[in-house]
Amino acid sequence: MPSLEDRIDDVRAVMDAIGSRRAVLVGFSEDAAMSVLFATTYPDRIPHLVLFGGLASIADLFPPSFSPAEADEWLTNLVKRWGSGSFLANVFASEASNPDAAAKMAAGIPGAKYIEYPSGDHAFWTGDTETLVGDIEEFVTGHRQAGDTDLERILATVMFTDIVDSTRQAAEMGDQRWRGRLDEHDALARQFIDRHRGNLVKTTGDGVLATFDGPGRAIRCALSFSSAARQIGLPVRAGLHTGEIEMRGGDIGGIAVHAVARVMSQSGPDEVLVSRVVTDLVAGAGLRFSERGSYELKGLPGKWDLFAATG
Repeated sequence: MPSLEDRIDDVRAVMDAIGSRRAVLVGFSEDAAMSVLFATTYPDRIPHLVLFGGLASIADLFPPSFSPAEADEWLTNLVKRWGSGSFLANVFASEASNPDAAAKMAAGIPGAKYIEYPSGDHAFWTGDTETLVGDIEEFVTGHRQAGDTDLERILATVMFTDIVDSTRQAAEMGDQRWRGRLDEHDALARQFIDRHRGNLVKTTGDGVLATFDGPGRAIRCALSFSSAARQIGLPVRAGLHTGEIEMRGGDIGGIAVHAVARVMSQSGPDEVLVSRVVTDLVAGAGLRFSERGSYELKGLPGKWDLFAATG
């Protein structure tokens, strides 16, 4: 097999040959690692990265206790059985009961959106392909053509939060203790969202996505939740943006959701960062903000003026 560096050179050569300066990259299975490397090597050329059934590293195929010799033996036996179908029958069998294994790579990518499908095979061209293609289309463009007439669009203030340095904390605490802390975090988030008449859309593993019918309540919720989370040793960062969202059953979509994730990615520990739209809507409400400057948010046009809410 060519090295990952050789393979990203191939991709770059093809893009250069056809005059493609920017492209959405979709990495499937073992090519997810190559796609991640290409996107981080040439970030200006890859506005969106989609990974399906992928691994961050070939090492993720093996349990942590595997020695290099055991890994070599495993690969040797795999090559001997290649073409028999046995690989697809038992790949990741030891992780089948671990609900967090599939989300491991997504947790390492800031601002990633993780989607787990209830059915389907490792191959992306099987199962509910219409939903898969629609999810990719919405991620790249902010909307999907299929079923647009069935969507309910509303104006809302969206809040996205994230536990600061969650990966390090999880590694230090161990899975059992970390799960307990996450449960405590989620219960606290629900308490403050309910208190401020918000709607908890979903928890994201180490954060929450929520909507509010008023930007003032959203800001006050984010500030209160941030303060409470800090007191239990789980500092969070938060982003808020007001815009039109698509209601899709129990989930939400649309440009506003992508925007709030990008806003949050610029936020620091214990900070509530909001877009200019939000500050304009709460003028005169007694809330204070400090300017954080203008930013180019990945995948979104123009520069965005961001502000830190201070109370």
